Amino acid sequence: MTTFSSCCNRSSSYHQTYFIPRRKSYRIFQKLNYRVLDAIIEDPEHDRPIKGFWKQIMAARLHLTMELLRNGTHLLVTDVDNVFSRYVPLYGFLDEGYDVFHAYEMRYPTYIFDEMGFVVCSGHQFLRSSPGTLRFMELMENRCKGDKCDDQVVYNEVFWRELNVEWDGDG
Repeated sequence: MTTFSSCCNRSSSYHQTYFIPRRKSYRIFQKLNYRVLDAIIEDPEHDRPIKGFWKQIMAARLHLTMELLRNGTHLLVTDVDNVFSRYVPLYGFLDEGYDVFHAYEMRYPTYIFDEMGFVVCSGHQFLRSSPGTLRFMELMENRCKGDKCDDQVVYNEVFWRELNVEWDGDG
């Protein structure tokens, strides 16, 4: 399951949080009064492995992120296994003036980590809906045109191979 939080104003830290659960959990989240979006992929048959299923999920997340950004929505995209150790108001991301924030990933994709010393995580990011963010995300979308790709590999490939970002080391 992925959560998308859209934000921001000063009176509250976010306007809406959307959950995108598996189909079996959809009604449960609705009954609990969560904002729930329809599943972005169909549930697989759980008794056999589905080749490319993970890449299908990640491609769908990337394409939904683009759709929401194009609609003018600022996003905090987070996997449900992220742990928040303290409260940080989401409007603070906007106040910083940056368009995109990414968390560090531990080591994946390893071939980029081994070469560059760190990689960014696609499972925890803040994206401001802005012309710069849309241009950046269009690079991602162009690398992930189909219905299967690993968005974390795509992010890191674009950062390190296409944009040649020079990191300032402040972090």
